[in-house]
Amino acid sequence: MPVTREALEGSLRMARLRRLKWTLYILLILLMVGIALGILATDPKTSLSPFFIPVDRFLAFILLILLVLTVASFPFQLLGIRYAKSASAKHLLVKRGFQRALIIAAVAAVVAVLFLVPSSQAALEDAFTARTTTAYEPNLQIRSSQTFWGENPLGLTRVDEVRLEATGPAVVYIVLKADYERATSGTSTNWSDLNASKVNRNYYIVVPPSSQAFALADRGHAEYAVVVVTANLTLRVTYELHKALSDTLAEAVPIIALLFVGVNGAWAAYLVPLERRSREGSIYK
Repeated sequence: MPVTREALEGSLRMARLRRLKWTLYILLILLMVGIALGILATDPKTSLSPFFIPVDRFLAFILLILLVLTVASFPFQLLGIRYAKSASAKHLLVKRGFQRALIIAAVAAVVAVLFLVPSSQAALEDAFTARTTTAYEPNLQIRSSQTFWGENPLGLTRVDEVRLEATGPAVVYIVLKADYERATSGTSTNWSDLNASKVNRNYYIVVPPSSQAFALADRGHAEYAVVVVTANLTLRVTYELHKALSDTLAEAVPIIALLFVGVNGAWAAYLVPLERRSREGSIYK
């Protein structure tokens, strides 16, 4: 009878513990998601027209939520181990917690390496890079070869460089689309305005066989036009929009990933002696 009563009390404690844990998790998630949504709503960069929501900051905040939930789970794991009904159950809980911590630490380490090692980060950015070839009719008039946004609509990447190759000599201006439309809105092109508004101040001539790379400063979610002027009869221009990860992702994600590695590594180290002690009398090895 005492054994049955002890087992029943242990089961009740575990049930209350699980309810308390999930109640706390839900409250933390609701609180932090509410804060994250509030940050998005009050961010001056958030816009519906043109559509732009800086999800990169939201994702960074979600990772912080997961980190807080990970740390908050440790006391509950200890209580679960304490109130386990048998030595085998205790050993199984310790072993699962140890394995889970190692898996999370390993995944976080891989993410940190992807963002911190220059070669892997470059490969990640190259995956977002767009390359297009465009042909132009013989004309001395202005032609917009490409329009693009400085940041993607979710703020995950931004164009940091425009690389151009041409089969013949060409003059290239990179300007804000609004400046381009203003310069070409009249009966003739306003060349002085166009020249004054170009963002590639020092490099705007492409001479084959060499290519030209134009660095692009971060101006947020602005729309640009790549303008090519040429008299070549068979000109073909290949342009490449090199995209970099947003500063928030590039800076916050590896830091949070390293925190995941440290927190879960420390927790795994803490569980090692517990695993050895709980192994005695356990049917699980």
